[in-house]
Amino acid sequence: MSHSATPARRGILASLPDASPAPLSACADLEAFDYSPDRHPVRTYVRSLSPGSSRETAVRVARSLARLASGDRIPWEAFPWHRLDYARVQALREAIADRWTPAGANLRLSMLRRILDEAFALELVDADTYQRARRVRSVRGRSGPSGRALAQKEIGALVEGCRAAGGAKGARDAALVLFLYATGARRLEACRVRWPEDLDLERRECTLRTKGGRQRTADLAPALVEALERWLRSRGRAAGPVFCAVDRLGEVHVRELAPGTLREILARRARELGVERFSPHDLRRTYATELLDAGVDLHVVQEMLDHAQIATTATKRSLV
Repeated sequence: MSHSATPARRGILASLPDASPAPLSACADLEAFDYSPDRHPVRTYVRSLSPGSSRETAVRVARSLARLASGDRIPWEAFPWHRLDYARVQALREAIADRWTPAGANLRLSMLRRILDEAFALELVDADTYQRARRVRSVRGRSGPSGRALAQKEIGALVEGCRAAGGAKGARDAALVLFLYATGARRLEACRVRWPEDLDLERRECTLRTKGGRQRTADLAPALVEALERWLRSRGRAAGPVFCAVDRLGEVHVRELAPGTLREILARRARELGVERFSPHDLRRTYATELLDAGVDLHVVQEMLDHAQIATTATKRSLV
């Protein structure tokens, strides 16, 4: 089933442009600060999060905020987070609101509040400065749904292009594209799939470990089974993560991919093959959209996607 792809929107965690931004005037006097390892507000916040994509996101946001405030002078590790008083936070909020969609801006502001919380808890800032700085308001406005559904010809170009590239990486990446597209898996779920316990190629089933420790079973289409078998011939049958690292020499290392690495793999393939930029979640979005367009009941799709709220599933309809 073919769909026309909508223009890709910038994701809320998209990287900043390569050009160094000018520092905010309110933050121009800030200098790097040498935090002790156990009294770093960002590191303390990151340690409070579950391992995986949440920690990765927090570091990415901290990096973007430090870069924006300092004009790329001070890395996030040495940025003086405890010196963000009311005036500096308001200036940073304005810059964030100008740079990102409301959803992206509010994600960053929410994490900035958490960093301020940790700075106060670590006794790096006094109560009055902390309470004033933390009063930063959210950005008003409503973002349209981000992302896009891919067309069938794009899926085909990705799979065939990966196969044509050959080697273990080509086999892995072709299987990865088909896996995300044909199961609707989240990227973290794909990273956590393990051989042999989660894959039953004879029964064409895969166990996905979802959010909150739940599990669901995804059916595997014949084309996906074939792609997985081809990849496993290159990977080998050692127990461990199905989708794992392949080095520059083509040697397979059976260790789990980070969700960010999975995203980078797909972004690189898209650039190489001339496919419009997309995210791993866009393949999940394509899966949902095609089910809805085929007439599958909304509640059934909700269950297949492991959505807690049916409104989340219904949103997929508006993306194409």
